[in-house]
Amino acid sequence: MEVKKKVMIVIFIFILAFILYSGCIQKSKADAISRLAYSNRVFEFGLNLPVNWTLDENESCGNYAIFYCPQNETSTPVSMSINASQVNSSETLDSYFDLFIKESKISGKISNYTLISRTDRTVSGIITYENIYTYTGLGDYVIKVKNLLMGPKEDVIICFQYTTPVSAYSNYEYDFESSMFTLTFL
Repeated sequence: MEVKKKVMIVIFIFILAFILYSGCIQKSKADAISRLAYSNRVFEFGLNLPVNWTLDENESCGNYAIFYCPQNETSTPVSMSINASQVNSSETLDSYFDLFIKESKISGKISNYTLISRTDRTVSGIITYENIYTYTGLGDYVIKVKNLLMGPKEDVIICFQYTTPVSAYSNYEYDFESSMFTLTFL
């Protein structure tokens, strides 16, 4: 009987220590995310922005945020946007991208859409669907877009999008990619 009691006490202490340790890990991740330049508490992720890029508070709301590069030498803005969405669990990253393009065509945001590449890659340990495409924007500017779609949870899709005139694409692509390397999830 005495041995059973000791075993139960040891098991209880182990479980208590595990619960406390788990809470510390979650707190340290939450602290790490709060130190990042952009964080989304609803979908529990954050990342650092490229140096000098600023949040456009007029266009950002809820789980959508857009950042602009003030050093941009073109008349068309260079931007990075983040859109996190709760989705139907049957939605795939591929179907989500196709729906996004379809809605953009219908709304008149995209014309003369040309897909350049579609690949899979890993970002922060998550398989990510990368699309690079061009379209003709206002003033007949050709816009190039890198779109990264990821599903960190079964019913969540997050879209990170880098948009710029074709002529400036390579100038700022590193900024976008370097901020993706800082992506952190709880």
